[in-house]
Amino acid sequence: MVAVLVAVAACGGGTERRLDSDVPMRRVTAPMGDLFDLAWLSDDRLYFGRSVDPGDAGTWRVPAAGGAGERLRLPDRPGCRRTEYFRVQPMPDGQLGLTRYCTTEYPEAADTPFATDTGVVDPRSVRFRPLAPLGDLNPVSVTWRRGLREGFVSYTTGSCAGMAPLTRQGPQRLPDPVTLDGRTWRLDEDVIGPGIDCADRGRAVLPVLSPDERQLYFLASPESMGVSGSYAREETPWRLYRWTLTEGRPSGQPQQLTGDLGKPQDLAIAPAGRSLAFAGQRHGRYGLWLVDTSTGAARRLARGKIIAAAFSPDGHQVAMIFQHDADHCYLYVLDLPDPQ
Repeated sequence: MVAVLVAVAACGGGTERRLDSDVPMRRVTAPMGDLFDLAWLSDDRLYFGRSVDPGDAGTWRVPAAGGAGERLRLPDRPGCRRTEYFRVQPMPDGQLGLTRYCTTEYPEAADTPFATDTGVVDPRSVRFRPLAPLGDLNPVSVTWRRGLREGFVSYTTGSCAGMAPLTRQGPQRLPDPVTLDGRTWRLDEDVIGPGIDCADRGRAVLPVLSPDERQLYFLASPESMGVSGSYAREETPWRLYRWTLTEGRPSGQPQQLTGDLGKPQDLAIAPAGRSLAFAGQRHGRYGLWLVDTSTGAARRLARGKIIAAAFSPDGHQVAMIFQHDADHCYLYVLDLPDPQ
């Protein structure tokens, strides 16, 4: 089922069950089940994915201040045996970004059992407007520039990961290979032409744009290059990079902001662009960190397996999904010492 394919960062597997916070936090009541992906829109509601079982997954929202949750009743795509929506994201125009998955009418007879496109939803009318076809790509993140004509998309299997520019025609090639810490490869290879064997290249994932769209931040693992085997590749370290954009396109080579990261779960940028929220491992421990976009200095906000994060529209708070165990995820809001 498509729900199994897309919920890569949902509850499941081994976790660090304890949650500790270095800043004030409160729990927001959310429906039980696997929770994944997170966005905080200007209507002051938290949007997230929820799956109870592979046959019942959808997009939900709940007031950030607390209150009853609501499932978004999104339309079926004509001609699809099953339509599902995932990958919530805040859009530059204040709407909700989603990726739509269409299971074909006869998946057992088709070369491609599902097709995807990415688009935008008006939170008031809950109408979906497609923006770009993704073919059979199952993205882990999609981000758009203002105007919603260009952006970036990333994809990962865990051991393989790549990112590429995105237009209304779909994923595009980067002009050239990129060199990160002495290792050179095409960051877009696992998006444009994903294969089983990616040992000849590193990994790159979770691109996010600065609010002024002059910088692109992303996570990469140059050390994955030349490493074979899924487990060995997934254990290689990650680093956070900053890439200058000129007219929306990367120019020059990316610069490293910070290192000693591992198993990234999410990356979000604050409204003012001064900080990033990184969910994943640092120094081998799971948690959530606030990273200065100028210096790369990291401040821990919480300890525990955080699988998604989103800043409030005013930058005073950050929401997160905490994975307690294989069957339970919880939603929390943390107060930040200074607006970000």
